[in-house]
Amino acid sequence: REQSLAMRVYMPEAQAEPLLDGEKPKAVSGLPRGGVSRRACGCAVVVVAVTLCVGMLVPRRCCGPSLLGSPIPSVAEVKAAIAGFTECAVVVQTAYGTHDRLTARACEPFVPDLSVLGGNVIDVTGATPQHEILGFGGAFTESSALVWQALPPLLRQRFIDLYFSEEKGIGFTLGRVHINSCDFSVNSYSFDDVEEDYDLTFFDNEVAHDARTMIPLIRQAQLTATRKIRMLASPWSPPAWMKKNGKMDGSDAPLGLRDQCRNVWARYISKWVRAYESLGVPIWALTMQNEPENRAAWEACAWTPEGAAQWVREELGPVLRNDFPELKIFAFDHNKDHVLEWAEASFSDPPTSKYFDGIAFHWYSGDSFEQLRAIRERWPDKMLLPSEATYEKYRWPEGTELKHGSWSNGEGDAHDM
Repeated sequence: REQSLAMRVYMPEAQAEPLLDGEKPKAVSGLPRGGVSRRACGCAVVVVAVTLCVGMLVPRRCCGPSLLGSPIPSVAEVKAAIAGFTECAVVVQTAYGTHDRLTARACEPFVPDLSVLGGNVIDVTGATPQHEILGFGGAFTESSALVWQALPPLLRQRFIDLYFSEEKGIGFTLGRVHINSCDFSVNSYSFDDVEEDYDLTFFDNEVAHDARTMIPLIRQAQLTATRKIRMLASPWSPPAWMKKNGKMDGSDAPLGLRDQCRNVWARYISKWVRAYESLGVPIWALTMQNEPENRAAWEACAWTPEGAAQWVREELGPVLRNDFPELKIFAFDHNKDHVLEWAEASFSDPPTSKYFDGIAFHWYSGDSFEQLRAIRERWPDKMLLPSEATYEKYRWPEGTELKHGSWSNGEGDAHDM
C-alpha cells in the first residue's frame, strides 16, 4: 500500500496530452502548476509543480528499467535549464510512450492566446488565483521505518535523498504520522496501557516505541530536507481501555469512545504532541480520527459527524488551543463521498467551526469532486487536505512488477489531484 499527501490541489477541467518524442509543446499563453492489505508499506508517487515548469513524476512502465536507476535531474539542474529565460517557458516533462523523465524541453516563447484554434492553453499570468499548493509528501509509518532501518547505510540515505532532497530528489515537504499503532504497524500499541489512568500518570512521555522506529526516519528526513517538513498526525485508535469494545482493533457503533474518556483522550493526544515535539518533531496539524466511518478489523474508532463535531467543540479543540495555539485541526479524514456531510457538521456551527482549520479526505470511494467544489465555495477559508491515497495491489495492471511499478500509479494520483 502507498500513501501520499497533497494540500489544496487545483483540479483543472482540461487534461493535457503528453508530448511524443520530437514533438514541441503547445504554445503557452500569457505574460512573463475492496480489499485491504494489512501490515504492508510502500512509497508515494506525486505530481510536482514548479513555477514556469509543468511536469509529472511517475514510474516507468512495467517493461522499462527501474525508477531508482533512472537519471532524475536535480532541482539545481532544472533551475539552470530555466535560468535566463524571461520571455519564454520551459516545459519539464515526464510522459508515457517517450524517453522523457523530468526532461527539460526547449524554451517556448509566449504567444497570444490560441484557445480559439483548439488545444490546451497554460495561463501563468496569475490573474485568476486558484488553490494554494502547500506541498506534497508521504506517510511515516512503523512498517516503512522498519524496512528503511533494514537497508544498508548507503541505500538508506539514497532513499531519503530521493524523497526529501530538493537537489537529489523530489523534495517532499509534508509528512503524515500515526498516533499510537495503525494498520502499518507490526502489532497494536499505545503509550498508556494502564486501565482507568484518567490522570495519565503512566503515559510514556518518551514515546519509546516510536523513538526506536519512526523518529529516526523522520529526523533523517528533516536533516535532509531543504525546507521544513510539516507533520500531520492522525489517531487510528485510543488505548484499549478508553474504548467501549475494550480493544484497539475494531470499534463499537455509532461511537467507539467511552463517554467517560472523552476528556482524557483529548489530553492524551496533547501529551503525544508534546512528546514528539520534545524529540525534535513538531506537529503542524492533526486530524481528529483516521477513517471515523470505518469499523475496521485493525485499529479503529467510529464517530458520527455530529458526535465528532461535539467532541472537538467540547474537548479536543479547547485542550489543543490552550496547549498548542498554532496547531491546526482537520475534520473527517475519510472517503470523499461523505466529505460534504462532515463539512456541514463541522463548519456550519460557529462555536464548532472555530476549532477546525479544514477538512481531510481519502480517495477510495471515487472522485466526488463536486463535493469538494461545494466545500470550497461555501467555506473558502477552510483548507482541503487529501490525506491518504493508497494504490493497493489489486489496482495494478496485469504483469506489473514491484521493482518497476506501473504508469497507472502516476495517472491515478494525477487524476485525483
